[in-house]
Amino acid sequence: MTALPLLDSLSKANNATIRRTSLKVRNTANAPTPWEKEILMQYEAQAQQNAALQPIVKALNDNEVAFAAPITVLPLCMKCHGKPGETMNTADHEAIKKTYPADQAIGYAEGDLRGMWSIVFERE
Repeated sequence: MTALPLLDSLSKANNATIRRTSLKVRNTANAPTPWEKEILMQYEAQAQQNAALQPIVKALNDNEVAFAAPITVLPLCMKCHGKPGETMNTADHEAIKKTYPADQAIGYAEGDLRGMWSIVFERE
């Protein structure tokens, strides 16, 4: 939860929009935009073929450039994004469901593609 204020302050300082998104979001406010979904689908296809996932830079329009970088599941992530009752404590899962009843961001294993960083810069 401490990431949100940090992202807001970095966004303002860099004249950018910084966020995390995924095909399986915890918070529906973080659902991917069309361009983000396209890249997430590309990452997902590459991950299924065990290809190395690389950051991507993409011009969105005349005024914006986007940067995307994959997020993979690390051991620390398993506490909140693992498999309930296996790699994720059931009590933690229940607490998350109370705050995010539409949560889809569980069931991951270490090394899985979790989502991506999305940074949109305004051109000067």
